[in-house]
Amino acid sequence: MKKLVFLMALIVTGLFLVQTVEAAWWNSSWEKRINITIPNSKIDTDLTNFPILINGSTVNSSVFSSSKSDLSDWRFTAADQSTELNHEIVIGDANNEEAEVWVKVNLSDGQDNIITLYYNNSGASEPSSAFQQNTWNGNYAGVWHYPDGSSLNADDSTSNSNTGSIQGATATTGQIDGGSTFDGNNDYIDSNYANTLTSSDAFSWSLWLKTASGGASNGDQIIQNFADANAEWGILVGYSTSGRLAWVAEDGGNWHEYQSSDTINDDNWRHVAVVFHGTGNNKAGTSTVTFYIDGQQSTTDIIREESGTWTGIGDSATWKIAQETSNFGSDDYFDGEMDEIRFIEGDSLITTNWISTEYNNQNFCIALGGMLCCLCCCISNLCLSCFAACLANTLGDAVCFVLVSSNCSLNNFLALFSGMLCFNLPCNCCLNA
Repeated sequence: MKKLVFLMALIVTGLFLVQTVEAAWWNSSWEKRINITIPNSKIDTDLTNFPILINGSTVNSSVFSSSKSDLSDWRFTAADQSTELNHEIVIGDANNEEAEVWVKVNLSDGQDNIITLYYNNSGASEPSSAFQQNTWNGNYAGVWHYPDGSSLNADDSTSNSNTGSIQGATATTGQIDGGSTFDGNNDYIDSNYANTLTSSDAFSWSLWLKTASGGASNGDQIIQNFADANAEWGILVGYSTSGRLAWVAEDGGNWHEYQSSDTINDDNWRHVAVVFHGTGNNKAGTSTVTFYIDGQQSTTDIIREESGTWTGIGDSATWKIAQETSNFGSDDYFDGEMDEIRFIEGDSLITTNWISTEYNNQNFCIALGGMLCCLCCCISNLCLSCFAACLANTLGDAVCFVLVSSNCSLNNFLALFSGMLCFNLPCNCCLNA
C-alpha cells in the first residue's frame, strides 16, 4: 500500500538538503548540477571515507529527466568543486526515477557538509569498475547489496571479487531496494570469502534483517564460519535466550557465547552490527564483542566463557549467510530476509558514530530528520502510537499531511506538487521511526 506523505518544507530528502549551486564549475561537459547538504545535526564526529546512500528520493524529478537513462552521467564532487568523489551505481533508472548510488565522502563534525551532483551529459560513460569499487576502501572485505528485488544476485561491490554462490535464496523487496529471502529450511548464500583471521584480528559484520512472521526460532543462523570444531564462529538470532542477537564460538569443545540485551525477532527491518575486537587468547569479557541494533549500542551479556583459548578462523572455510552448522544446532537456517551485508576487517572504521550515521543514512524515516514530520501508515497497520510519537516530537518543525492509499510500494519517488513534496516511503517506515 502506498503511503504518500506530503510535506511543506525545503527540498529535504534522506540525510540531505538539496540546493542549487553558486560556485566554480567542475567540468563544462556537464550542463547541470545541484548541491546536496548533509546537515551537521546528523553527524556526531568526523568520518573519513564514509559511503553515503543517494537514492531516488534524494533528488527531484527534474534531475532524473535531465540525466541519462542509466544515470551513467552522474558525477559527484566535494564542496571545492574540483575533487571528484568515488561512487558506485547499484541501480540507475531515470525513467522510473529509481537510484541506489553510494558516494565516498569525508564528513566533518561542527558544520554542514556539502557535495555536488553533476548531471546532464549525454556523452558521459559509466565510471570504470575500479573507480566504483574504490567507493569501498581497503578495510571492506565484502559488500553485498542484493539489488533489484526480482532476480537475486550476490555480487561483491569491493575489488575482492567475493561474489556469493546462491543456494536456494531468492530475491525480495529489501530495506534499501532489493534484498534476499531465506526459507529457514535449506536456503543460504556462500559469500565465497575465506580468510586467515586470528583471535587477535578485529572485524565486524553489519546488515539489515527481518525475521519471518512470528519471529525467528531460537538459534537461527545469520552468519557463520565453520572449519572444524576448533574454529567455529557464528552470529545468530538467539541461542541461550530467544530473539536476542548472539555471538557464539567453539574451540575444541569450549564454548564462548555473548548476546545483546535487546531482541531483534519482531518481523520488522532491523539494522544490526556485531564487532569482534581482536582480544587475542585473553578473553576480555564484555569488551570482546559489541552489539549494535538500529544504530545504538546494545549491552553485551556474557552467557558462557569457558576455559580454552580463542583460535583463528579456518582459512579454508568461507563465511556463509543464513546457513547453520551441525555443532551449533540442527538445521537452524535463518528464516526471513536480509539486505546490505558488509564485512570489515579491522575496527578502525567501526565506531559507534560510524554505525549510527550508517543507520541514519539508510533508514528512510530516521534519515528525513528534524525538519520533517515523518508520518507514514499502511492501511493494514495504522501505527497510531508511532504517529502520535512522531507528531509530539516534530510538531512545529513542519506542516505534515498523511494520505494512505491502497497500493504500497518500496519504489521511492519525489515530485513537486502545489508547493508540497510527495514521498513514497516503505511500509515499515512507521514501525522503524
